[in-house]
Amino acid sequence: MGSFGFPEETASRRDSSGIQGIRVRYPSSLRIDPLVLLRAQCKATIHARITWFSYQYISSWVGNT
Repeated sequence: MGSFGFPEETASRRDSSGIQGIRVRYPSSLRIDPLVLLRAQCKATIHARITWFSYQYISSWVGNT
């Protein structure tokens, strides 16, 4: 069992060092894109919720008056 851990560790270290190299070469595209997409998705979800709640609030307010 223990012998299988070493090749995996070296492979993961190679992958992480390779990814770090790519990040250093292309920081604007590869490293930031997932974060930008995640933030945009969160903002879109929050915006949709705010729009829905404001619509419910306005419709109930208009219905009461």
